[in-house]
Amino acid sequence: MYADNQFLTALANKLMEMSENCIDVDTQLELNELIEKTVEQISVQSK
Repeated sequence: MYADNQFLTALANKLMEMSENCIDVDTQLELNELIEKTVEQISVQSK
């Protein structure tokens, strides 16, 4: 479980970096949705 959370945290961080550097608004919105889902999954696994 700890390794899963580490992976999801690294994934969320990379997605945030990609979103910040993205110039296409639609792609940025898609990335932000993925970030939200990833963070939700981290919260679920932490319980």
